[in-house]
Amino acid sequence: YLSTTILTPAGELNSAGEANRRAFALFALGEIGAPDTGRLGALYESRQKLGHYGRALLAMALERAQPGDARVKTLLADIEGAVIASATGSHWEEPERDYYNFFGNTRSSSIALLALARLDTKNAMNPNVVRWLMVARSGDWWETSHETAWASLALSEWLERSGDKNPSYS
Repeated sequence: YLSTTILTPAGELNSAGEANRRAFALFALGEIGAPDTGRLGALYESRQKLGHYGRALLAMALERAQPGDARVKTLLADIEGAVIASATGSHWEEPERDYYNFFGNTRSSSIALLALARLDTKNAMNPNVVRWLMVARSGDWWETSHETAWASLALSEWLERSGDKNPSYS
């Protein structure tokens, strides 16, 4: 199914929603061990169409397909350059609403944190993104179940990779 949903050549992507959906499909293919390097490269060339979370998904997919790929650093720099820092932490706001793909700034921030946790674990902004995600909760969850799933995934990945899962209080 994923392979058939991303057959349109990247140059023919008509909207940010289509580009972001392609990034998600390529990310999912990479996660199951079936990366499509040709389509990843084509989407990278059209990366200006992607939202912040689309760039984060593309970065993770590229790294999974070709570890050490220099394009990942470019995507991470784009993501870092778009962060919004405040007293409650750091987060991302998409430049336009992407209703096509369950838009949400919490979801976008979660996916950006997931990418940073995997690809730049020591990045100094990571704890601030965690702080923002924790403040963005309503009780024990986020606004939607979709946001809750992405936030939970990102936070657990960050805990695992940062070493905060096994703290030393001595």
